This record gives sequence, C-alpha cells and structure tokens, in this order.
Amino acid sequence: MKLFFPIDAFYPSQIGGPCNSVYWLTDELTSNGFEVQIFTNTIGIKDGLVKTNEYTKTYYGQVYYDNKKNYLKKIKLIYLGIKNSEILHLNGFFSKSSLLSFFISRLFFRHKKILISARGELSDKALIYNNLLKKIVLVFYKLFSLGVFFHSTSEKESDEIKKKFNKSRVFELPNYFKPKKRILNKIKNKDLLYIGRIHHKKSIHKMIEGLYLSKTFKKSDYKFIIVGNHEMRHQNYFDFLKTKISEYDLVDKIEFKGFKEGDEKEIIYASSYMTLMLSENENFGNVVVESLNQGTPVIASTGTPWSILEKNKCGYHIDNSPMIIAKIIDEVLEISNEEYVEMCDRSIRLVEDNFMMKTKINNWIEVYNQIYLS
Repeated sequence: MKLFFPIDAFYPSQIGGPCNSVYWLTDELTSNGFEVQIFTNTIGIKDGLVKTNEYTKTYYGQVYYDNKKNYLKKIKLIYLGIKNSEILHLNGFFSKSSLLSFFISRLFFRHKKILISARGELSDKALIYNNLLKKIVLVFYKLFSLGVFFHSTSEKESDEIKKKFNKSRVFELPNYFKPKKRILNKIKNKDLLYIGRIHHKKSIHKMIEGLYLSKTFKKSDYKFIIVGNHEMRHQNYFDFLKTKISEYDLVDKIEFKGFKEGDEKEIIYASSYMTLMLSENENFGNVVVESLNQGTPVIASTGTPWSILEKNKCGYHIDNSPMIIAKIIDEVLEISNEEYVEMCDRSIRLVEDNFMMKTKINNWIEVYNQIYLS
C-alpha cells in the first residue's frame, strides 16, 4: 500500500511531538512492506544532517527534505505525492503542509482516501489561538469532508473530532513509540523534571508556583529541572518565568538546561525522580511514554489523557492548579523508597504492555486496510 505524509516538521527535527510519532510509525510501516513517501521541511534540523531537495531512500520511507522557497516546486511535489499514493495521511489541520495538501487533493483527486490525525488541534484550549482564522479553515475542511477519516489518540480527542465532524469515522489509537535503549540501574537524582517547549500552554508558571507553595520541596534537596527551549516569539513568557523564580526565591532550586536530545535526553529521564507534564491540554504527550520507558513516574494534568497513570500506580493525574500541584509534590517527596521503586517498575511495564510500536503496528495496518477498502 502506498502512503503519502506531507508534514511541516519531521525527524530528526525535535520541535514537536509529531516529528517522532510519525517517524516511529513510518519506520515500522516500511518494515511491514508499505511504500511510504514523506514530504517535509528542514525546520529544526541542523545543516548537513540530512540530504535536501531530493527524495532520499531511508529505512523509514522515501523522504524529501525541502529547504528552498520554491513554492511552485513544492506544490508540484505534493501534487505528485498525492497522485501516486493510495492514502493521504495529514497531521493536523492548520499547518501549511496539511492545508495545501488537502486543497490539492480535493481539487484534483476528489475521491482520494484521506486520514487526518487531529494532533490536539480541535480542543477548545487549542482553538483559542487565532480563533477566527481557525474557524474559517475548519469550515473549508467541513465542506469537503466526505470520505475523510480521522485519527485521535484518546476518547477525549475522539469527542472533539465528532463535535466538529459529526458524521465522520474516527479511529482511536494512542501514539505508539519505538523506545531508545533503556538505561538500567541509573542512580536517581533528586530532580523533578519538565521536558518540552517553553510555551504558556505548558503551564510551567503553574509548576513553579506549585513548587513555591510546597513546603516539602522548599526545605528539601530536590530541584526542578527545565529541559527545552523557546522560540523568540515566546521570549516574554521565558522572561516572565525567570522573574517569578526570582520573586519566589527559587533561583537555587530551579535550573534551565536548554534543549537536549538523543542519549543525553534519555539519561536525564532515567536519572530524574519524577517527570511533570501539567499542560493546559495535550492530545497525547510523548514525554510521558519516554519518561515511563526509562522507569521514571509521571505527574500529568487532567488536560492530558493520562488517567491510566493512576490506574496503574505509576504516576498521578491531577488538576494543574498551583495548590493541587503543591499538595501532590508534598505527597510525592514523602513516598517511601520501597514504594517508589515499585512505581518505577510499574512505569516500565505500562509502556511495554501498551505503547510499543513493534507489537502494536497491526492496529495501524488494520486502520489503513479499512480506509483502503472503504
């Protein structure tokens, strides 16, 4: 089966979750005999790391990394990618790649099978940003949604899709992943970890306030480590965080480590005591499975679909108000060593049982087969 993935950013870029989610998927699909073609940009990729402006055969498909502003050629390549595929798989609604690909497919290939992974873009909190423009774009999608299928990563996201496209078919699958090598017997530091973009929706300011309100954290040897960077347009938020840290007298307790990737990132996961993902909303959150895979429990917000953490006793699923965060931090830092070791073991088991791409790829193959035969 021939699949085409136009996507704004893709592995080895690390600027967003889909960079890895789609990479893990295309890698395993290619191993299972699918003909995968990917058209993407070089956003977030260092110069010289990949071949550009030509299709390159890789173990995860034929990939075109475009770094030229030749829009006519881009349109032609996307047109050909859609023409030669049996299923067009889009990631999100509002990226340039998704909009252009959807428009071309509806204009020239009205009966082309399309699968759209929502990527959290239909949540109320995500639609707040550029609200009017997004409403107009969604009207365009609705007008031509006949024969379009959707992918969600949670029941909540399925409901969000059905709210906008009430008669469409939704396939619900989590983001399966291909784990990095697990770092065994790593000594745990007294670090609470946030890893990801520095952006207002990630609620880092609430984490900082929660830590300030936590009596146990302030008198302990624990630190809060923030791993990630920010775009220049979010400089004000970054400056705001540093101001708050100073006002709360937490300068010696909170450390910005910058962007990390590869083995260095995995070591940070493995050596941290617990990972915090307390975003306003996430459709999934690869950070959770990456952390659990290294045996590090997670505190996630109820704006994320991670209630399974509490059900499996390998983390917490909480409201992200600073008072609640403080309460849970106080509780977490008082856990006995025996109980904590059991939480770490359960974290690894949860990933191995539910989120491994290699053992779950048949679920994706079934989705594509159903779309192809529809």
